[in-house]
Amino acid sequence: MPARLIVHEEEGLVRTLLQEAPGSHPTILLPPRPFHLPMGPHDLEDLRWYIEDYPLAPRYLRDKRMPGPDARLKTWGEALFTSLFGNEPPGDLRETLAREHTELYLVSGDERFRAMPWELLWQPDCSRPLALNPGGLLRAPRATCPARPCPRADSLRVLAIMAHPSGMGGNPFHTCTREVMDRQDLLGGSLSVDVLERPSFDALDQKLRKARQQGRPYHVLHLDGQAVFGSFAPMPHSAESQGWHDQVVMENDSRDDAPCSPEALAALMNRDSLPLLILSTCRGGPAEGAASWEALVTDRLLDSGLPGVLLMSHRAHPTAMAEAMITLYDRLIRGDTLTSATAFSRLHLFESSSRPAIDAHIRHMDWMVPTLHGQAEISLDIRQSSTGFRPTVPLHDSLRSRRLHGTEPPDASDPLRSSQPRFLGRHSQLLELDWALGSRGAVLLHGKPCIGKTELALRHARMIRQTTSSPEYFLFHRFHSLAASNTMEAAIQHAGRTAFGPDFASLPEDHKLQSMLELLENHRVLWILDDIDSLPPLSGNTESTGEPRRMLASMLEAFRNLHAPKGRLILTSTEPEPWLGQIYRMELQGLDPRSCQELLGPGPGTGLLPSHGDDDLLSGNPLALHLHACTLGRQLGAPSGGDHRVSISHDTPAVPRQKPGNKARLPQEPDKSSMQLQRVVRAAFQSLSDDHQQLLCFLTLLSDTVDPGVLEILSGLDGNPPWVRKLCAIPIADSLQQLREAGFLSPLSPGLYTMLPRLSRRVRALWKLRSGPSFQNEQEQGMLALVRAHAVLGSFLFQRLQKQESAAAALTLLSLEWLSMSRMAAHAISRSWFVEAQSILQALDNFWMQSGAWAEADTWMQRARKTLEAGDGPPPSNTEAGDLWLFLVGAQTGRLMISGQTDAAREQCAMVLELLETGPARENASRLSVVYKQLAWISQRQGRKDDAVSWLEKSRAALQKG
Repeated sequence: MPARLIVHEEEGLVRTLLQEAPGSHPTILLPPRPFHLPMGPHDLEDLRWYIEDYPLAPRYLRDKRMPGPDARLKTWGEALFTSLFGNEPPGDLRETLAREHTELYLVSGDERFRAMPWELLWQPDCSRPLALNPGGLLRAPRATCPARPCPRADSLRVLAIMAHPSGMGGNPFHTCTREVMDRQDLLGGSLSVDVLERPSFDALDQKLRKARQQGRPYHVLHLDGQAVFGSFAPMPHSAESQGWHDQVVMENDSRDDAPCSPEALAALMNRDSLPLLILSTCRGGPAEGAASWEALVTDRLLDSGLPGVLLMSHRAHPTAMAEAMITLYDRLIRGDTLTSATAFSRLHLFESSSRPAIDAHIRHMDWMVPTLHGQAEISLDIRQSSTGFRPTVPLHDSLRSRRLHGTEPPDASDPLRSSQPRFLGRHSQLLELDWALGSRGAVLLHGKPCIGKTELALRHARMIRQTTSSPEYFLFHRFHSLAASNTMEAAIQHAGRTAFGPDFASLPEDHKLQSMLELLENHRVLWILDDIDSLPPLSGNTESTGEPRRMLASMLEAFRNLHAPKGRLILTSTEPEPWLGQIYRMELQGLDPRSCQELLGPGPGTGLLPSHGDDDLLSGNPLALHLHACTLGRQLGAPSGGDHRVSISHDTPAVPRQKPGNKARLPQEPDKSSMQLQRVVRAAFQSLSDDHQQLLCFLTLLSDTVDPGVLEILSGLDGNPPWVRKLCAIPIADSLQQLREAGFLSPLSPGLYTMLPRLSRRVRALWKLRSGPSFQNEQEQGMLALVRAHAVLGSFLFQRLQKQESAAAALTLLSLEWLSMSRMAAHAISRSWFVEAQSILQALDNFWMQSGAWAEADTWMQRARKTLEAGDGPPPSNTEAGDLWLFLVGAQTGRLMISGQTDAAREQCAMVLELLETGPARENASRLSVVYKQLAWISQRQGRKDDAVSWLEKSRAALQKG
């Protein structure tokens, strides 16, 4: 058993005791001696500044205010050590401290004593602080009690509470729970984290009661982002009613601040036997006030019977704190005591000390942030499930690998997938979005292009999906100017089929909108309508109700008139869209210096942003910063394969909650931002090799998805122009990975990439500048080559779908490729390449049928038919154009039959019959047989049984004739 070294302070005297085993009588190592606080207010303020503000300060200010911070920390630590044990501690004390697993307990009733940063304790002849030893360090107001037994459980259950009290002023909303949830898979199912967003005290009470009734109580309550204040009166959960009180800030049903006394919170936890409270702070607090709220709150919690409180005494980097929390949970699951597990979490922070700063990645020693206060040792009995996966590599290595290389690309089948490796920052915007949705129901996110509107909406959706209050339906629709059916009907059709199933397509158009409104009124739905600025502009005819924008505005008006709807709407646009009427508008702003540190990832050179005269990058377009960081990282030798980039989303300074219509606006400079992005794109483009420049230009011909498989198909086709053959000769997979490292591509799913549309347009402009007069010819040759490659891909996928061979994989690929394939089909029809167009459209039609995108399919078919029927009607049946026309009309007829529009389907069949009966009878016999069967089915549905029998007989005769 580990020895326990007890340092007891009382009335200015300290004595040191040694307890060799739990329950044994301690022996005195050092008699009582006078004690004086070795660190004054200025020292404590310097320590706070180092932990909280050091990474945010410019380099010159860091070097000026705290040169050599490691030496400064050691000096403080040695002064603390000397204050406790003297300059010459006895040999038996030194021997006890040398034991690796010695537990260090600091016991005192004086809050100023316990407020000292004892984690810095540093024995002069040792290589690292004592708090990093596996034994750990515990602060206690009195002698510790025996450990409280905890019930056995299959997993460690954590209830996290996130809130942002308005009284925090300009302090940023800093939480680590989202980062913890992103990493909980490292513990293979042994950790379960539930989240309550901004709950009231009563909501917390109900949540704990429900967990206990279900037989799955929580072990840890983590108040993340909560604040501890003073001077609240009256207090709803305390008998005291006036004076200064240190409180934990909750919220009431109106989402206003509602202070809760520590005694009430401890009573709630004691009732359900929760042994551990983790209290993360929104601010470190002034040095002179540290003891007044940290120690007093923990005293009141421990006096109320709570076994332990883990306090994050300062605001630190959320990713670092999340990894410390995961390490803590991992050690608790493995059976360590809380004191030892806390020591391991500090050790992880000590060994993984690289933190993103405003101008470079720096070594930042924030391992002293977790401080443990307790009156009883805590250990949990977690019986890990036999089916749970436990990583074979050490957790520390797993965390380091994930931090360097980012998470795995998202699943392509997930409608809430993100195209970015990671999403960092935006905590205050996530909070405002959640508040606005709860109070208004519909929110418009608007801001500059590429500023992160879609990523913010998807991040919010993914976060609430992980909570216990997850909606019943997540619906996502992206409007796109290249889509044939860029209408509200298509959005409603897609959402309705997702919610109601295939039968939704057979409803009349007016019933479809009514069904969606009823869904929003009665069910918890989150519906995201992305890029509404892509919808066609309003015409001058105010009576036209079928225009997409008027339909959307009418739907929002109907949504606002619903009585207490349960559903929520998020819209994104680059403009504030005044035609939408009354809607809560959130404008996303540019970068600020504080947010830059979360945008920078590990890798050489990524912190050198203010170099080369680009200081304005810190307040401009985030995509410019993204590309600039990637370019510098490549120039200075970033490790191959490492993904040191993060999402182009960012954080802005937190602002107090404001009422709608009274929102503060930060000044924007769109022209400067656009010029800045153009300059950075040009510099990043010129840093590429000549082959990679040409390949990147070629990829701009694709609309949304970069598929290495298409490029491999292209390399196997004959007749490509010389410059295309040259591109196909370079290693495609390695080249795409290098373009990703350069910042031009982002992972879409395993093996696939995407390029932002606005970035694609700027690269195409550079291509035009690079090629000069030959640009148009190169673009036409490239499109021809890509059309042929996509025709081969379309034929392959269509065969898989017809034979039901890997049909799910084919549909998944089509869900990513359909926009590029649609563009290729349109180009093929405009150039009269009908064979290639049919190969592509056959696969797309099958995908549109099964995904419910019938409006998209019908619009494409009408466009193609308009081109084919531009002469004197349908083309002859024995031609390539005629074959394509027959396929298009036949596909439309099938959809009309399924949706119950029998009269329109009969008209389509009559047109096909007229064309087929005038052509070669033997060649058209099989096609005639199919049309006759369709007419038989239509007649049967219309109640014409005699006609149905007649059409069936004609079908048999046509087959025999053929």
